[in-house]
Amino acid sequence: MGSFSDFKEMVKKKGKGTAEYGNVNGTPVLLSRGVREEFLAEDKVQKIIALVTKFQKGDFGTAEEFGKVGKPGHEYGRYDAAEFDETEEDTGVWVHRAEDSIIVYFAFER
Repeated sequence: MGSFSDFKEMVKKKGKGTAEYGNVNGTPVLLSRGVREEFLAEDKVQKIIALVTKFQKGDFGTAEEFGKVGKPGHEYGRYDAAEFDETEEDTGVWVHRAEDSIIVYFAFER
């Protein structure tokens, strides 16, 4: 576990943006800079694949509790997958279906 605020600062210094990860169950998946830093650098990519699979099956985690209710083809999911020190900030990983792809990101990256 580390400090979420330190993590946010590091991501902001490197610059925001998404990059294509590949396909999960046939759907293109884009990962934000923060998600790439947290999960690919630590070789935790299986967590991301599991989240995207849950999302594709209609399990949207805690998104509604955080005020995001999607509509068909434009859904949101939120999952507590990252391991940061406890904070008041939203450290959840968000998943969003946009058109024909899925975007995975942290709230501060939107």
